[in-house]
Amino acid sequence: LEEEFWDDLLRVTGGETTEPLARLTIRESADLDEWMAAHGVRWQRPLKGTLHLARTNLFFLGGGKAMVNAYYDTARRLGVQIAYDAEVRRLDVCGGAFRSAVVAHGGSSHEVRATCVVVASGGFEANIPWLRKYW
Repeated sequence: LEEEFWDDLLRVTGGETTEPLARLTIRESADLDEWMAAHGVRWQRPLKGTLHLARTNLFFLGGGKAMVNAYYDTARRLGVQIAYDAEVRRLDVCGGAFRSAVVAHGGSSHEVRATCVVVASGGFEANIPWLRKYW
């Protein structure tokens, strides 16, 4: 399947991709469905007789919103803290390992120590004015 996914990636990107990183992503995603299920994502069976995607595609039961809600529930149970409208001012990484982040949130800055971090930012999907302007 790796070559099939690689060929598909080349087709959709017009060849504009970094092969070592792309192949690493393809290989490491082989067990992703099991990891996602272990973290609350439920899968629905593909419809028969429509598109021939059953061999290569999985579909979230309830769509993307249900997937995100499952992850939020898992994060809450694990004690993960999620901060919205927060600005990461500095990441402290030593020897390739995350140590802490300085985060501006609620009018002040805080140092957050942890063993790992996920830094994410919203995009067009959550910004109605951007969607109106560019779509």
